[in-house]
Amino acid sequence: MTTHYIIMSSSYSKGQRIALDYFLEEKSLDKLREAVSIITEKCGKDVSISTHFIQTDSESWRSVIEKDHFFKDFYVCKSMKEFISLIKQDRQLKGLDIAKYILCETKCTHLKLEKLVYLCYADYLCKYLTASKLVDITHKIFTPWDKSSINNVIKNEIIKKYHCNEDL
Repeated sequence: MTTHYIIMSSSYSKGQRIALDYFLEEKSLDKLREAVSIITEKCGKDVSISTHFIQTDSESWRSVIEKDHFFKDFYVCKSMKEFISLIKQDRQLKGLDIAKYILCETKCTHLKLEKLVYLCYADYLCKYLTASKLVDITHKIFTPWDKSSINNVIKNEIIKKYHCNEDL
């Protein structure tokens, strides 16, 4: 029996979940703890990773997939360096990323695009709080979330009309 100790995360730039797969002695978890420590040191203490272990008949990733289809679409990194690099790519959003998103949603002049990117960043900078505080902001009465049906896309018209009520 082989025990796979898997460190998992998501790579949004790659568009899939990623994994590091270790084969360790059952009671020798120091290497796994060390790997998690290095990842959080390099990527930040708030990095979104999780661990999982699974026992299979071999060291192959195929055996992991055969045992649990949850792992079917994972990209298995060849090294910790690659794993960290993929996570770090997504840890910094650039103005160009925001601009591309805005241009996918609406046509605008260069000046309007520049101002929209700035306002997105300014709003984020001023409102970055914990998740629960963000929920408190977005779920007040007379906000877009309040005026929309549960699990439905919030329409632009509703956002335009009620976003002003989402102040801190």
